[in-house]
Amino acid sequence: FLLSCSGNQPKADRTENRLPTIYPDYASITIPVNIAPLNFKIEEEGDAFFVQVEGENKSVISVSSKKGIIKFSEKKWKKLLSENKILNYSIYVKKEGAWNKYQTFTNKVSEATIDPFLYYRLLYPGYESWTEISIVQRSMESFVEKEIVKNNVVDQNCVNCHAFNLQKQGDFMFHMRGSMGGTYFITDGDLQKFNLKTREMQNGAVYPRWHPSGDFVAFSSNKVVQQFH
Repeated sequence: FLLSCSGNQPKADRTENRLPTIYPDYASITIPVNIAPLNFKIEEEGDAFFVQVEGENKSVISVSSKKGIIKFSEKKWKKLLSENKILNYSIYVKKEGAWNKYQTFTNKVSEATIDPFLYYRLLYPGYESWTEISIVQRSMESFVEKEIVKNNVVDQNCVNCHAFNLQKQGDFMFHMRGSMGGTYFITDGDLQKFNLKTREMQNGAVYPRWHPSGDFVAFSSNKVVQQFH
């Protein structure tokens, strides 16, 4: 609640002649009109933080924070992007009882949209083992995630390299290793399993790439040793 509440714009006691340090650094970029809120953390020392984002049509969203973690309302963010081509960010940091205002930075809003979904494999950074691993779909227009393949429902096997046929959401493949090992193809909801390893291959197929025609998939064959020291 404290991270998302808005407040009144503070009066600056001092003006810093530099941009604030934020992570990720979203200063001076062009963003698609349908992107999810670009939340960030202010990496300046302070006791309180305030951000105001103003469009060229004077519409404004504001966020105050105690720890510098800035989270925008999805509803207000979408409205701001739909109504403006330029966004100006004003950042204030309160330190030792005084408000410091940093240089304003700008985002441009493009009419071009980002692809609606991103797929990725979700696992812990040290993946010598795969106790918890899944292939996940995330909406790029919000923070909604959906698990497509989760290894705890497939006998704890490793699910890995996945690739889409011409970026079609319902036409993709992935590899699985372990007791249910093989290569799985999903086409319009139809699931098929294949064993791609031939007698001549010492190791299994990995790292796929679809042909631009959509009719073929190329693979490499690798001996995978999951040890990183």
